[in-house]
Amino acid sequence: MLLEIKELAKSRQINIPEQLSEESAEDLEELRSKSGVAFNKAFIRMIESVQKQNLKDFQKAATKIEDKEISAFASKHIHSINLQLLRLEKIKAKM
Repeated sequence: MLLEIKELAKSRQINIPEQLSEESAEDLEELRSKSGVAFNKAFIRMIESVQKQNLKDFQKAATKIEDKEISAFASKHIHSINLQLLRLEKIKAKM
């Protein structure tokens, strides 16, 4: 998916940042301070939060963006994001 995003952005002359945002860098530092079960739980929470936002963004792009290629890309990947969220729920249930 990342390769597709990069290709799509390049074709639209959109630059994708190479660095983490300040917020993401802070989240990463917080993860580095944890280990074991605390790390696992924090990591799952972080990934779940990101994927929920991704789902909202992709659903919006699929229905609201007029660029058909971007809309099709978003539509194509909604299912896989939903599957990832379901897998995270199963992992959380086992923790």
